[in-house]
Amino acid sequence: MNKLKTTILALCLTLTSIIPCIAQNAEQADSSVNVVAYFSNNDTTEYRETHLKYQIIENDTTYQSAYYEDYALVVQDSTAEGYTIECISKDFQLLTMEPGFSDKLTKIIWDVTKKIPMIIKVDSLGRVTGIDNWKEFRDKVQPAFKVACEMLKTDLNENIINVPGLITMFNSMTNSEEAIMNATTITTKLFSLHGTSFDLGETKVKGESLGYPTDITAHTSIHETSSKKGDPDVFYEGDYDIKTVSLTKMPFSKLADMGLDVAKQTMTDSSASKIDEAKSAIKEVFDDVKDVTITVNENYSYFLNGWPKYISEEKIVDLTKAISVTSTEIEWTNFHWQ
Repeated sequence: MNKLKTTILALCLTLTSIIPCIAQNAEQADSSVNVVAYFSNNDTTEYRETHLKYQIIENDTTYQSAYYEDYALVVQDSTAEGYTIECISKDFQLLTMEPGFSDKLTKIIWDVTKKIPMIIKVDSLGRVTGIDNWKEFRDKVQPAFKVACEMLKTDLNENIINVPGLITMFNSMTNSEEAIMNATTITTKLFSLHGTSFDLGETKVKGESLGYPTDITAHTSIHETSSKKGDPDVFYEGDYDIKTVSLTKMPFSKLADMGLDVAKQTMTDSSASKIDEAKSAIKEVFDDVKDVTITVNENYSYFLNGWPKYISEEKIVDLTKAISVTSTEIEWTNFHWQ
């Protein structure tokens, strides 16, 4: 498989985004668990967030991304209406010997923005309602992205990548409060289930992702055993876990078309003109692959007071001949609660 086909296929593989939602707004019942925040002023919980992304194409495994970030969440204000939480960056480390463009870019942006704590607003249940200083964050991160692209010119093939187009796309992803909320794992994952209720035991529901049916299975349980405070695996009576597995099948041709549409936005005119050629080549290689299977495994674990304990998401895109895996893990490392 030549380099252009491999590059375009990689774009196709990384496009899928499944957000299964089986939670329901419901009243408290003996057979259900409500994900609710019970925070206090000055509560502090520290986390390590680890990202991995790799692809397996023709038995060749390639890591595209591997890094971790440490940060602390501190409750600055607690009222009957909700909470103000400050997110303070602590550390960022790349985990591969030869990091790619994406990871280098992320590290440079982190270095520029690490001194700007993100001020998150959540309601009384713990649902994210906004980012107080999103404009400050935008005004810092957008120039940082442009500077990073300039610093990493040697990593970019400007005959293929349309750098101004790449910058325009990034700016559109960070140009509003809602856009920044959607682009930040802290606001999209840590508090994504707060304010919802889950039935204990196993639940099966039908959903939809990217316009195609999704089968979702969830299992909710409550811990009944406690251990002493300070144990790295500490858990208390009443802590609870929610695990979900979602399965979606979609035509390979649809996924390929989506990947090519995105690729065109960040490629030069001369490279974009070869999209149809790449499309034909990819479909020739995968002519016997009719459907793509997308599996998303999610784990949500909470302390009794609603602070997230451990959250993970693993997305597996399986084309039989090629597999893409994207993994995110967020795990508490320390806490000090009032």
